[in-house]
Amino acid sequence: MKNQNTKKLACAALFLALCLVLPMLTGQIPQIGSMLLPMHIPVLLCGLVCGWQYGAAVSYTHLRAHETELHLV
Repeated sequence: MKNQNTKKLACAALFLALCLVLPMLTGQIPQIGSMLLPMHIPVLLCGLVCGWQYGAAVSYTHLRAHETELHLV
């Protein structure tokens, strides 16, 4: 049981890293970056693979990571 939770946590961390890196990579290519916004795909995959609890945690962390002071005012 404990080993399964560790695998899910590591998988969720991988999906969170993809959430942060994928928009940066696709934004560098103007043709793709202007029509594709893939930052939510890893969140959905995390929810499907790891369960809704991990998907919700990754989603919340992902949203907080993209906040700036302009969004907080």
